Amino acid sequence: SLGTFAEVPLETRLDVRNTKDGLEITLEAPGVDQKDIKITVEDHVLTISGDKKASKQQVEGDYRVSERVFGSFSRSISLPRSVDPERVTASMENGVLTLTAPRDGQLQPKRIEIKTAK
Repeated sequence: SLGTFAEVPLETRLDVRNTKDGLEITLEAPGVDQKDIKITVEDHVLTISGDKKASKQQVEGDYRVSERVFGSFSRSISLPRSVDPERVTASMENGVLTLTAPRDGQLQPKRIEIKTAK
């Protein structure tokens, strides 16, 4: 039997939008199964990685052609300190992963008063 094997880098589009409540992060990952995506947050760096596994078989005359395509991706972004990493949520629909990273409301810019030297 004939077989072909291809390892391809996956094209993924990542968008980050500021909203009034925090950040909205969308990642387009067509053909990637939800169970093959891993999301981690470490030291305020959010990393989304995943694998696409696709295979097809077809019979051409006396030959059976088996083709497997594998691809992987990894994208990282730094989260602002005002975002609470414990409250990041994720959902996926039609190959689009959406993450919501709400601000925790505690880390407001702090104004430092200048004291007069005595």
